[in-house]
Amino acid sequence: MSVHCITKSWRNHAIYLQGRTLKTFTNRHNEKRWNSTTSTRLGHRFNDTPTRRVNHGGDVIVRPYQRAESNYFSTSQVRPTDLPKNVITQGRRSRQWKSNHVQSVLSPKIFLELAKQRLTSLVVLTSMCGYALAPCSPSIATLLSTVIGTFLASASANIFNQWIEYPYDAQMSRTRNRPLVRHACSPVQAFYAACISGVLGISVLWVQAGSVCALLGAANIVLYACVYTPMKRCTVYNTWAGAVVGAIPPLMGWAACTGGDLSDPGAWIAAYILYAWQFPHFNSLSYSLREDYSRAGYYMLSVTDPARNRRVALRYSMLLFLVTPLSSVVGLTDYLFLVESTLLNGALVWRSWKWNGDKSAKNARDLFFLTLVHLPLVLVAMIFHRRSGRRWSNVEARYKVERKTRSEEHMS
Repeated sequence: MSVHCITKSWRNHAIYLQGRTLKTFTNRHNEKRWNSTTSTRLGHRFNDTPTRRVNHGGDVIVRPYQRAESNYFSTSQVRPTDLPKNVITQGRRSRQWKSNHVQSVLSPKIFLELAKQRLTSLVVLTSMCGYALAPCSPSIATLLSTVIGTFLASASANIFNQWIEYPYDAQMSRTRNRPLVRHACSPVQAFYAACISGVLGISVLWVQAGSVCALLGAANIVLYACVYTPMKRCTVYNTWAGAVVGAIPPLMGWAACTGGDLSDPGAWIAAYILYAWQFPHFNSLSYSLREDYSRAGYYMLSVTDPARNRRVALRYSMLLFLVTPLSSVVGLTDYLFLVESTLLNGALVWRSWKWNGDKSAKNARDLFFLTLVHLPLVLVAMIFHRRSGRRWSNVEARYKVERKTRSEEHMS
């Protein structure tokens, strides 16, 4: 037993000297013993304390070395004879100052990581759904410009978010591998990338998709980087601000297709679906990550009030169940969508109700994975059941004139 303890202690110090973090773990040999001769209490006071073999009173026991004031150990506390020479030499080299190599040019892979490519792809898809639901004839050039501009604007907002939060991302297991945390790029590079992609994205939207779409994209960047991100450090209402950010992309696609006309209630119904969907989605996700959010100092309902966190998810699932069928009432979709959306939203309400009654992590995960399936199915069903004969002759004619005038200005 004693030899095993000494071997484990050597291994712990070798891990530390190699520059890694020394982990505290439960030692099954951490039992307190009494010496029959001196009645002195001996044993391991600390799991990671270096030990040595001592012959005391005829018994071979394990006695800990003197513990330093800090939680980590210096090499002066370990005898040179206790560790192999190659381990000591390697430890000395690991403590030498080394500069982190940062590429002078930001690679596309790092840019996509900064832009949160999966979240940005979801934003682009929702803007395309808004474009497809709009009651005007589509234009391939306008659609492509909307996709490119929305992608760049969303990337700018996400890069600004990481640029602001990277000291806190290092404290969370979910975000500690982000580029700024692992020094794959410098903060200056991230800031320049956010500014350039934001300016390019808004410019593309302004020239090709119209001023209303461009202003919505700029508002999305400001809301996400300057409102939602700081609110995460001071109030739980950051989730509501983030939901507004997620509801804007369908309006951008709608505005790009109709020339900036957002007077139709169908545009706002599509935006509200995205707004309400985010509460069961994010609340169930944040419940599984509440320890990370608490460690990093974020104000989340899952941390401060888990019961209210579940009630909010259930409340907005029920509102989604009531509002989604309005798309058939206002004429955006046919009445077959009413049946399909009722089934999909009913499953979402049932999962939210089950999680609200049983606050287990399994029910939270089940709700989260259901939201990942729910939103694509609802949006695809809305596009499939869109009423094709629904057109605005006046809006479409006005938009054709504006598009023709804009193209003539570019050619001249």
